[in-house]
Amino acid sequence: MSSIKSQALNLLSEARLYWDEQVLLIDNEKIKCDRFKRVAYLLACKASKSSDAVTLLSTNKFGEDAAIIARSLFEVLVTIKYISQKYSSLRAKWYEEYNALDYYIKLCNEYKNNNNQEYLKVIQRYNKKDIGRIESSRKNRENREKDLHKYHFKKSSWSFLNLKGMAVQSGLTDYYNSIYWQTSRITHANFDSLYGHLRISRRDLKSENWVLESVLFSCDVYIQILEEASVGLEFLDKSRLDRFKLKLNALAIAASNEGGDGGS
Repeated sequence: MSSIKSQALNLLSEARLYWDEQVLLIDNEKIKCDRFKRVAYLLACKASKSSDAVTLLSTNKFGEDAAIIARSLFEVLVTIKYISQKYSSLRAKWYEEYNALDYYIKLCNEYKNNNNQEYLKVIQRYNKKDIGRIESSRKNRENREKDLHKYHFKKSSWSFLNLKGMAVQSGLTDYYNSIYWQTSRITHANFDSLYGHLRISRRDLKSENWVLESVLFSCDVYIQILEEASVGLEFLDKSRLDRFKLKLNALAIAASNEGGDGGS
C-alpha cells in the first residue's frame, strides 16, 4: 500500500478515534432534550461506523465496496448539512417525524396485505393522534415546498427534496456532480462498472481499484460530518477538526501530484 493510502487510512482512523474519545463527554440529558443535538449525534454515530467499514474494506483491497459505503457517508453529510444550515431544530423534527410516519404507513400496508399479527402489535404502539398531526403538517407543507423546489421536489422525502436538491442547497453540488454519480454507478451495478470486478484468477480477486479514492473521499466527508455535528455538539473541538482538514488537504495535493494513483 502506498504512502498516501497509508496516511489517508491513518487520518480516517485518527478522526474516528477522536469521535470515540469525545463521545465519553456527552451529556445524555441534553441529547435527549434537544432534537438537533440528538439527530446530529445519531448521524455522526452512523458515519463513524461507516468510516470503520471503509477502513476495513480498503485495507483489504475491496475498493469498489468501500466506494459504496463512501457514497452512503456522503448521504449522511447532505442530511446533516441541510438540517444544520437553517431552522435546525425544525428540520430535525421533520426528519424524525417523517421516519415514524413512513414506517407506520408501510407497517399498515404490510398488515393489510398479509394480516400478520406481529405487524399489528407494532402498529398499536403508535399514537394515532401523533400520526394524524404529522400527516396534517406534511400536507400543509407539500404545496408550498412544491412551488419552491420545482426541479428537485420529491414527495416521498422528509424534506420534500431529492438528494440532489438537498446537496445543491447545502453547497455540495460539486461533490454530487463529480463524485456521487460515479459511486452510484457502482452501487446500482451499471453494466460498464461490472468490468471493474472481473478477475482472471482467485489471486486477482482484490485490486487497488477505488481504494485511494474511497479513503480520501470518506476522510473528507467524515470530517465535514463531524464539523456539522459540532454545531450542536459543543464537545467537538473545531480547531482539532481544522487540523484534520489541513492534513487531508496535504494528502489530496500529494495524490493529485502523483496522478491520482496514490503511487501504486
